[in-house]
Amino acid sequence: MQNILQNRAIRSKAPNKWQKFSKWYKRNYLLATFLTSLLVILVASSSVFLILWNRAHRENLRIEKHNLLIAKQKENITKEKDFIQRRLLESRLNSFVEKLPQEDVITSLRSLKKMYFMFDEMISDKKSLLWRQTMRIFF
Repeated sequence: MQNILQNRAIRSKAPNKWQKFSKWYKRNYLLATFLTSLLVILVASSSVFLILWNRAHRENLRIEKHNLLIAKQKENITKEKDFIQRRLLESRLNSFVEKLPQEDVITSLRSLKKMYFMFDEMISDKKSLLWRQTMRIFF
């Protein structure tokens, strides 16, 4: 004001960015409010999405760990079953060999037939297990 009254040159400077934004906000109050609301909603929904995604990811990791544990337990059970079947087959074979001179031929053949079917069942179980594992690898 003093410069105008004394007829001196007025020193003016360009408004900074904050002043420009403030003026624009006052002129376009509805649009600015809408854009601010939209920004808040976007940030909030992104935060909720990230929280839920993180929770789901942790749950998937927990389930995967649990499935690996179950697979190991199944493998151990299968190994135990195979070991028991082998031991049973060996003991039957040994008893068959020991009784062979004492038994007649028909009884010996029946025992041998039982052992054959038992051995065949063991082999077919192994084949089906191997087939399932092969299919699991490829599919």
